[in-house]
Amino acid sequence: MINFDEPKSPKAAFTAKKNQINKALQRLQQHNENLFNVNQDKIHWGHVTDITDYAELLKHLTDKVFKEGEYAPGNAAKY
Repeated sequence: MINFDEPKSPKAAFTAKKNQINKALQRLQQHNENLFNVNQDKIHWGHVTDITDYAELLKHLTDKVFKEGEYAPGNAAKY
């Protein structure tokens, strides 16, 4: 089956994914600025768990992008 929404070139595919990332980053930034929609007077340990999960996922991403942590050159624990 032909997918007419599929990019026609690697550059188009890359640009489409980059735009997807930009939208996600904008949404995350806004959510962060809104304090993750948490009432600051009612923070509980569940919120701490949630924000810890977010931080760990972002660290994994930044480690991969910047070749740090488990992705650092010479790290024996790679993938």
